[in-house]
Amino acid sequence: MIVINLPQFPFRGERAPYLWMFYKFLSSTHGDRHFFIHSDYLANPDDYRLVARWEFDENAMRKLKYEIPSKEELSQVSYSSMPDPIFDRLLVSSGSNPVQAFNTVLSKEVPELISYYSNELQNLGNNGKIDAVLSPVNCPSLARAAREKGIPAIYFELGPLRSPGYVDLAYFDFQGLNEHSEFPARYRNYRQVAEPRKRETFSEIRSSVLDGSWAEEEALERQPQFDVGVALQIEDDTNLIASSNGFSNQALIVYARNNFTGKKIAYKAHPGSLFSVKSEKGGVERSTGTQFLFDCKSILTINSSMGFEALLWGKPVYLLGRAAYETIVPVEDTDERHHALTFYLQNYLVPYDLIFDKQYIAFRLARPSEGDIREKHSMVLDQVKKRLRSEITVAQSIFDRDDTKNARLGADLEQAVASLRNDIESVVVDRDAHKAAAGELQQRVIDLARTNQEQVEGLNRVIAERDKVVSTLGQTVESLMVDRDAHKAAAGELQQRVIDLARTNQEQVEGLNRVIA
Repeated sequence: MIVINLPQFPFRGERAPYLWMFYKFLSSTHGDRHFFIHSDYLANPDDYRLVARWEFDENAMRKLKYEIPSKEELSQVSYSSMPDPIFDRLLVSSGSNPVQAFNTVLSKEVPELISYYSNELQNLGNNGKIDAVLSPVNCPSLARAAREKGIPAIYFELGPLRSPGYVDLAYFDFQGLNEHSEFPARYRNYRQVAEPRKRETFSEIRSSVLDGSWAEEEALERQPQFDVGVALQIEDDTNLIASSNGFSNQALIVYARNNFTGKKIAYKAHPGSLFSVKSEKGGVERSTGTQFLFDCKSILTINSSMGFEALLWGKPVYLLGRAAYETIVPVEDTDERHHALTFYLQNYLVPYDLIFDKQYIAFRLARPSEGDIREKHSMVLDQVKKRLRSEITVAQSIFDRDDTKNARLGADLEQAVASLRNDIESVVVDRDAHKAAAGELQQRVIDLARTNQEQVEGLNRVIAERDKVVSTLGQTVESLMVDRDAHKAAAGELQQRVIDLARTNQEQVEGLNRVIA
């Protein structure tokens, strides 16, 4: 039985922080296995897909070679889950700082964790032999519990060289990662008893881990733009949390400014970082870390994988933290550095697929010789490179077919362009004719506007004369109305006099009649 320990608590602010690795083990290993995980790892994958976890990205799944398990697969997983109160107490003792709590797990023996792991290993051991405990992070508490029960611990992690550009390699170590690495001791023992073998040029050694996606010559001939390249890292990466010698990204930037004055410095943030350096402060964007490496004469880092990549290309490296390759950095002798890098590539690092292979795990548990390890790795690398060459050939054939198709499309395009050019010439001729007609029409409009203006001005003069006549006529009408009113008043007075005379005459007639009577 193998036991796989994956960090159980949300030290990085998300549940199941090593979810892809859990899915990878489910996809790659079968049979007798047990997981130390939180129940979050067994959650319905659809729930994680809904919140757009990166583990469900098709490119990530294809690159890391895993599949999303079904609910049925998850229901059959054998696992133990650490009680949440253990994390709660650990968090309290770390001042509620989750990163500090993670640092404690990575670097210290914690009695409560030792007790938990010890009990779980004991219970599992009662039901069958435990061949090894695997962990992607250093965990002294787990190491102590396993050691006391005589169970080998294996530490694994993605390696410093990855595609595109390189064959994917990984770490596989019986002592630990970074400063706990077994590389120095293994290499020292190897150098003492190394058997004579054909000497390969370092270029040949380096070529053995290139994936063929770019030419080595182009990389070597590329002219650097910067004196120092500062390779920043993910802020909550285990390498930075527990193996940085106290350096942070910010401290690294200040160190570069203080120690490389007068030099042209460039800073590259890690693609997974939450932060980036402003371009006006020296931050640069490159599609890959390798491109950044080739643009720099030397590399300054805490313990980034780019430091090892720089060694691979013969560039000076300034290492401030702890790393598995730290003993190679100060080596000045060319031959000795050659030997160390060759051992690191061929023996210490492991082809990526092997760290999830139970047969390979059993092979390494049998403690084979360094010669057998190198031969095993070489055989797998040859298979990987053969597959890559086949994929490149297929891709090239597709490109060739596309080139033929593009040639036909190019001819069709030229014909279409010629036809379009003729159409454009016709349009130009029509445009010129229309332009001439438009000029004539414009002149006619100008003439009509001028005539209209003259007519308007004449009409305005007629209106002015009319207004003058109307004004004179109005004055005459007013005089006539005054005369009319005077005549009307005189007629009224005359009419009243006639009435008065008629009344007087009537009275006289009546008086005369009375006299006669």
